[in-house]
Amino acid sequence: MLNRYRYVFLILSLLLFSACSKADKKEVVKTVVKNGVLKVIDHNKSYILSDDAIDYHIIKSPKYLIVEARLFSNLQTVRIYKKNGLFKRINPPLAQILWDIVCKRKNIDIEDIKYPRMRFIKW
Repeated sequence: MLNRYRYVFLILSLLLFSACSKADKKEVVKTVVKNGVLKVIDHNKSYILSDDAIDYHIIKSPKYLIVEARLFSNLQTVRIYKKNGLFKRINPPLAQILWDIVCKRKNIDIEDIKYPRMRFIKW
């Protein structure tokens, strides 16, 4: 089931990239990945976008960066950044939106997933 959502992330990322690829190609920024740090170089500005992953796979467009980050726990996440002067992460994250949809369809309380609990029945 989780693999299906990974494909949804990938398809949404590709759709977003294809929509953005029609824009002017001259403004595409440069990204540098070194020692687990993702740095963005945009004109004369240079700043760190992320430093919490082992590796990154980046899809660039003038207004968006789609980053698949492999975290230290070998978990791969997709992050979408939108350019408003500097690149900022889109909130809420896409994974949270998808989890909310699944919880509504399956009638699961999202708090049970965020904060799992055990109920003691008897000795």
